[in-house]
Amino acid sequence: MSVASALSPVSPELEELIGLRNSVGRIVLASGKIKSNRVGMHASRIKGRGMAFEESRPYQPGDDMRNFDWNVTARTGKPFTKVFSEEKERPVIFWMDYRQPMFFATRGQFKSALATRAAALLAWVALREHDRIGGLLFNETRHHELRPAGGRKAALHLLHQMQSFAQFDQQRPQYDSDTQQQVVEQALLRLRKAVHPGSLVFLFSDFRLFNGHHQKHLTSLSRHNQLVFLPVSDPFESQLPPPGQYPVQQSGQRFALDTRNKNTRRHYHQLWQQQRQQLDELISLCRGIRIDLSTQDDIESRLSEELGR
Repeated sequence: MSVASALSPVSPELEELIGLRNSVGRIVLASGKIKSNRVGMHASRIKGRGMAFEESRPYQPGDDMRNFDWNVTARTGKPFTKVFSEEKERPVIFWMDYRQPMFFATRGQFKSALATRAAALLAWVALREHDRIGGLLFNETRHHELRPAGGRKAALHLLHQMQSFAQFDQQRPQYDSDTQQQVVEQALLRLRKAVHPGSLVFLFSDFRLFNGHHQKHLTSLSRHNQLVFLPVSDPFESQLPPPGQYPVQQSGQRFALDTRNKNTRRHYHQLWQQQRQQLDELISLCRGIRIDLSTQDDIESRLSEELGR
């Protein structure tokens, strides 16, 4: 039975998230092949263990310029580069977007619920592979940061916080697009400060309203970390339903959605394509991996397809 059909489509329960530990199956993080990654010309693989900073030494020909130690270089007047050693336990960070746009679906389950369940499943996989688990969860009014830690206790702490953020509240006030963008930028800034080099970072969001400021933070973060983008969407967001009038409810208010105008439907789809193209370009700049998630997806099957042995 699929996760989407078996569980609440609105807000997941903690017991459900804990139960996903029995569903990790063939999903792997160390070398799972991304079969349908659409960014770049070749299939990507999630890198293995992270790299921990060990020391700075004089620059040698062939050193990666991205590992330049600018502080030591400025202090000594001679080029220095950072040396990293492989960590036995890689930090795996979950960046979870719980803003209002994530609490939406026309079928399947809310984007927020889907992201929570997918992240929970990946957290159990990380625990199985002896990685350390951490996270940064946020919405318009609060954020919560969990430092990477190992063991079942760390996983349960993360699941508890995600389940709390994923609770649907119809009384939440509405926020304009400028506020939404500022919230995302602040969350990315906190992520940059919190993540250590060599981390594997899963980014769950619908990635709508992302702009150049967000790109700056992500490209900086990608220099020393592996980024996996998981855009969560509903079919309605890419294509309006067939011509007609549809009742819609948002924040307790009801109104009619009119899709009878052909030009409106075409313009709507073009905007979606433009947003996806911008996201493709961002992921390419970050040398990231992309795993698209739809509110209709069976999470276990989808992640197994993308990250299966």
